[in-house]
Order: sequence, then structure tokens, then C-alpha cells
Amino acid sequence: MMRTVFLLYIIIQSNICFAQNFKPANSATDRIISKLVKESNIAGLSIAVSHKDSLVWNKSYGYSNLEHNIPTSEKSKFRIASVSKLLTGTAIYKLHKQELINLQDPISKYLDSIPNSWENITIEQIAQHTSGIGHYIDENDALDVHYYQTTDEALKKFKDRPLVHNPDEDVTYSSYAYTVLAAIIESVTKKSFQNAMKDLVFKPLKMNQTEVDDQKKIIINRTGFYQYNTIREPEHSPFIDLSAKWAGSGYLSTAIDLVKFGSAHTFNSSYLTREDLNILTSPRTLNDTLKTKEGLGWGQRTSWDDEMMYWGDGRTPGSTCGLLVFPEYNLSIAIVSNMRHAPIERSEFELLSKRYIAAIKGEKISELKIGDVGNYKLDISIQENIYNGKLDLFLLKDNYGSFNFHEAQNFPISDAFWRYGKLWIYAIGGGKQPISVGVLPIKLDIEENKVSGEIFRINANVLGIKQVD
Repeated sequence: MMRTVFLLYIIIQSNICFAQNFKPANSATDRIISKLVKESNIAGLSIAVSHKDSLVWNKSYGYSNLEHNIPTSEKSKFRIASVSKLLTGTAIYKLHKQELINLQDPISKYLDSIPNSWENITIEQIAQHTSGIGHYIDENDALDVHYYQTTDEALKKFKDRPLVHNPDEDVTYSSYAYTVLAAIIESVTKKSFQNAMKDLVFKPLKMNQTEVDDQKKIIINRTGFYQYNTIREPEHSPFIDLSAKWAGSGYLSTAIDLVKFGSAHTFNSSYLTREDLNILTSPRTLNDTLKTKEGLGWGQRTSWDDEMMYWGDGRTPGSTCGLLVFPEYNLSIAIVSNMRHAPIERSEFELLSKRYIAAIKGEKISELKIGDVGNYKLDISIQENIYNGKLDLFLLKDNYGSFNFHEAQNFPISDAFWRYGKLWIYAIGGGKQPISVGVLPIKLDIEENKVSGEIFRINANVLGIKQVD
């Protein structure tokens, strides 16, 4: 009995230690996102971080509905815009793996009554945006308010439009192309697109809060939808009906559900093999000068540390969403907001990942120390222009100083630490300034009598730095 109790104690203690490894990362994430929401006037936002199959951090900020003063929560359902394509792309691949379809098959094998110009387009070309099926033709087309009762009715909206190029001659991003994939899914499974997605993706991954944004349904926890006005304050987004493009841009989900999906696309996953992931995410070369950006919805990217990651993001009226996965580290980060054009891009995700990856690898990150405090002048180059910058570093709770250069004034610094001998600094450009950039990640390589560095996102280089009184 004593031995059992002792073993149980060891297991509990080891789990506690494991959880504690992420505490610095969670604290930094909270600090960064809190400032970003405040400085950028973001209506509402939720974030979730998972490692393997465990949720290691989630928090919601701001309001799901501003008029009714309803705070966001982990159950708030946000539009996920083009991240919907990742869900549909994975469903298509599962059907391919079950040998119900083949990615090289022409879509005419599964769909009747399609234009002659579509006859030889393959499923792969549809998914990778090389089919020639176009995107929105104008703002009215993008902001369609008509409710389409069926996928076939949605296809009629655009199927008689001419191709914008021949298949595989170019890459043309298209949300409508994914409606074609929805029709193929229905044809093969003999189910509605929504029910087929549940069986192929949502039920296996326990994504119980994910559904299409159906304007006719009462959907509990669906957020309000907002955008910025001319003075960067929230206002209502224009009404839009997404039923013509549910597969490509029309899902609602939560940050927690999205990291469940992300976890299924890591090397720890039992849902997909490494070979599956490679097919899902790898670009395809079209000719000597052109290749696709994405695989099947997903795209491979290279991090600032030259590590492979998967990335998907999207924006639609009332929504900004992103999902970043480091498959090798089994790490997933999802951010969803009910604010269109909220300054949330891949840079934000990458900077948050630094501390989590360090914790996973057991690396030590050195916090900012007294010796780093001071006022510094920087020489910053952007293209061929040289600007003077100013960096003030100090140590206060949740406040590390400010960064100024050119038109960017008083960007508060939300995080600063040393990693691999380089000083990483994250300044929040909240959107109220002339330059609206979200987070400016600054990496300084400080050696004796020599300083160099980069300011990511604006493609700037630091040529020199000196401390001033």
C-alpha cells in the first residue's frame, strides 16, 4: 500500500512539474495578448495552446457581444474565415486515404452538370488553388447576403463564370473552389456536407463546438462581428451570409477546438501519420518558376529559427483567425477574434511559440536583468533608408519599457528575454499609431563592439546600438 501511495505521489509530482514548465510561457502569453487587445481596441479574442493532446493554456479577452456587454469565454464561437479550408482539406484527405476518392481524379468523376471547362480539373488542383476557378469578383460578391439552401445551389452562383486561367497555369486563391470540394464530399459520402464533416473530422477529434455559421439557426455562444471604423474603434461589420462558401470560409469554432485540430496534425498524432501530414501540407511545383503556397488547405512555413511549421489564417467580416502548428514539438497555438483586421498575424504566433518551444526542449530562457536596463539609440535600416530608433528598457511588473522609431511612437514592450545569446524584444504597435503592425519582434545579436539585429514584420535591420544617459 505504501509503495502504491509513493508511486502515486511521484506521478502527481511529475505532472505538476511538467505543468509548471509552461508557467513562464503562459504568463508571457497573457501579458502580450492583454496589451495587444488593449492597445489595438480588439473587441474580443480567445487563445488556446496545446502540447501533444493536453491543453496548457487558454484565456479569453474582451467581449463576445459589445452591445449586450457579454464577455468572451472559452465557449465563444468565432468565425474562423479561411481556416475553414484546413478543416475541409483534411476531410478530403481522409476520403483519399479511405480510397473513396483519389486526389488526381478529375472532379467530373464525382460531379454531374459541371461546365465543360471544369471537366479535367482534379481534386488536388481545386484544393491547391490551381484550378482556375476564381475568387470574388467584387465587394457585392464577397458580401453576399443570400442564403443558399444546398451546396448545389451554391455552385450555381459561380460555376458558369469563366476560368481565370487554365488549370495548373497559375495559382489563384479561391474560397468558391472549396465549395466544389464540399459537393464532392457530399457525392462520395451520400451525406450533407455538415454531417460528413462531423464524421470525418469533428467527432474523431472531439471538436464539439465547431459548426457552420448558419444565419437561420439560433447558435448558442455565437459572437457579434466587428470591424474598425476610421478612428480605429469597433463598429459592426456588414451583414454577410456565408452559406455559399461554408467549406472555404464559413465555419464557427473556438480556440480550444482549433488546437484539438492542430494537435491532430503533429507527429504525436494517431489521427494522421507523418506521411499523411507531408501530403496534406506540402506545396506542389507547377513549373520552373511557380509552385503552390499550400498543400490541401494547410501550408508549410519556416520559422525564424529555421524550423518547419504549419500555418493557416483568415479574415472575413467580423473575424481574424490563425492556427500555427509545430509538428515536431507537438505544439499548437490558435487565436480567434471577432474583429476583422485585428493585428494578429504569423508574427504574433511565432513570438508566443518561443517560450513554449524552450519549455518543451528543456531550454533555459534568461529573463531581462538589471544590467540590461537603460536607454539605447538604434540605427535602423528599411530598404535604403536609415532611421534613428530609441529603446528604453526597464524592469517593472508587466512592463519592460518602450520602443520608438520613425512614425512608430511609444510602442510598449510586453516581453523581453535572452535566448541563444540573443536578446528578443516584443513591442506592441497597437493600431492607434500611424503604423498599425500588432507586435514588432526585435532580435538583437550583441557581441563585443558589434551589434546587429532584425525587426521582423517590417523587414528592418538594426545596424548599430549604443547606450545613452
